[in-house]
Amino acid sequence: EGILFFLLKKIKRKENIALTDGNKTSFDFIHVNDVSKIIYQLSRICYKDDIVNVASGTSVSLNMLAESLKKAQNSTVCIHNTRTTREKSFSVIDIQKLTNYIGYETIRNFKPLDEGLYELLKNGEL
Repeated sequence: EGILFFLLKKIKRKENIALTDGNKTSFDFIHVNDVSKIIYQLSRICYKDDIVNVASGTSVSLNMLAESLKKAQNSTVCIHNTRTTREKSFSVIDIQKLTNYIGYETIRNFKPLDEGLYELLKNGEL
């Protein structure tokens, strides 16, 4: 079970969420439809035997993820964040090669997190 499903279960059960350093931990999410578009576009072009990171290139904090899920579920649960002196752990993946291959316009049109979560929840996929 990943963090997304852990938070979603809490929200669906109407349980308050206690985070630790939710502002110091981040993830890089990308919608599955955007991944399939990237794979399709990369398969149609001739690119070198490069390793290309497939990601959004956008950092989403644990706090932001919890708030986005809460909003998508129209929930009233409380999200409490405890701060510690722990180092930051941000996850932002370098997508410069990806941008070079498929273009900035494609990346700019990636589905935003809130919209993707709402869509997946509405369709019962989460």
